[in-house]
Amino acid sequence: MDYSLTLLPWYSNIRIMISADEYMKLSYRLEIVPDPDEGGYAAQYPELPGCITVGDTMTEVLENAEDAKRALIAAQLEDGAEIPEPASVR
Repeated sequence: MDYSLTLLPWYSNIRIMISADEYMKLSYRLEIVPDPDEGGYAAQYPELPGCITVGDTMTEVLENAEDAKRALIAAQLEDGAEIPEPASVR
């Protein structure tokens, strides 16, 4: 018996849905910079457009960044929008 896999032309259009928790485990790059005007820090996930937050301390900005990432991923899943994979997965 031949068990080889034949890829059909439409196969590349199939999206496998993963949960928000699984997306949260992926290693998205986080950029944190000091905010000289307001004090504290600003953070963003460049691979997740619009995922930006601030915090008064490094601990707070890290917590806020995770909350922002979780909220963005949940909203995109709910809307059926595509969520980019981090560069480390591509």
